[in-house]
Amino acid sequence: EGSNVSLPARAHLSMLRSLLAQRLREAAKGSSSGGPSQSSWTTPSLPTTASQTAEISQKRRRSAPVGRSAAKPRGRIALLSSRKTAAPAGQHAISGGLSVAEERTVSVPVLRQYELFKRRFDAWLSDSARVHTLASAEVNIVDYLDVLLLRNANYGELEKSTAAVIFFTPGAARRHMPRVKGALNGCLKAKPPRSRLPLPDEVVFGLAGATASFQPPTPPPAGPT
Repeated sequence: EGSNVSLPARAHLSMLRSLLAQRLREAAKGSSSGGPSQSSWTTPSLPTTASQTAEISQKRRRSAPVGRSAAKPRGRIALLSSRKTAAPAGQHAISGGLSVAEERTVSVPVLRQYELFKRRFDAWLSDSARVHTLASAEVNIVDYLDVLLLRNANYGELEKSTAAVIFFTPGAARRHMPRVKGALNGCLKAKPPRSRLPLPDEVVFGLAGATASFQPPTPPPAGPT
């Protein structure tokens, strides 16, 4: 079967091979039972034209498993396509959501973090029986920051929660929300950012005492010159 053999000829050869194998199996069974019957050797109708052979080849390709030819989306495309099920392509913005192009303004890890914080914000909205729109976004964010502050959340969580809500609110911008900026400044004073691995106060005091009591070693006396 060379590379210069046409596709209909390949399909025809494949059918002939399968037919020959079937006849050999029937002959082996017939020899053990006293010979095959005449009706078992009746040759079925084969495609006689190139168009019929091409049609059979197309049916075989259509019945092939989809996973072999269709590549699965990975990375950013998989993340975005998994979220775009409510509206067809080209209608995400008009349906009130973010378009794929708008979501591509951030990286995939940041987008995953934003989705996590947005789900928490949506749960709070549901518990509070609130409606989130562009007009009510600023008031909702300010009240939500109060709730997070009372829950002893750190400033990083407050900042990321605000950024996530603004990101998933089409048309919203922090520069147009003075109350949000003021609330974040108050959160920064109430919860100043700390080191990721802060030392306990006891360790700090011990290091300070050890440093204060440290005395450099006395140099050895100079020998005779």
